[in-house]
Amino acid sequence: MGAASKGEIERRKQAMVALLKASHPQVGTIVDAPVQMRRATDTLRSAAGRVGDADLEAALAAATQAWPDGQAPVQSMRFETGKLTLVVSGWSGEQIERFRARLRSAGWGVEAAEGRLVLSRLAVDGARRAA
Repeated sequence: MGAASKGEIERRKQAMVALLKASHPQVGTIVDAPVQMRRATDTLRSAAGRVGDADLEAALAAATQAWPDGQAPVQSMRFETGKLTLVVSGWSGEQIERFRARLRSAGWGVEAAEGRLVLSRLAVDGARRAA
C-alpha cells in the first residue's frame, strides 16, 4: 500500500472519530469509531422508542412478510438481540428456500436446521452482522 493510500486511510479514520465526538460527545475513549457510533445511535434510538434493525419487532415483521401461504404458525420462538429463532414443523425444502430468498432480498439471512429457522440481519456485503 502506498503512502498516499495510508494517508487517506488515516484521514478517514480521523474524520470518523471527529464525527463520533461531534455526534455523541458522551462517548469517552474511542477505540472503534464506527462500532461505537452505531451503539450510541442505537441507544438513543431505543430510548426514543424507535424500532431498530436488531430489534424483535423488525425480525418479526420480516418473518411475517416472507411467511409461506397456508403454513401453520411457529411452534415457539426465541429472541436474542439481532437473532430470531423460530421452531417450525412441516416445511418443505422448497418453502425454506423461498422464505430464505424473500428475507435475503430484505437484508436478512436465514439458517435452517432441525426444524429451526434462525433469522439475522446481513451486513452490507451479505455476511451476517455481529449484534
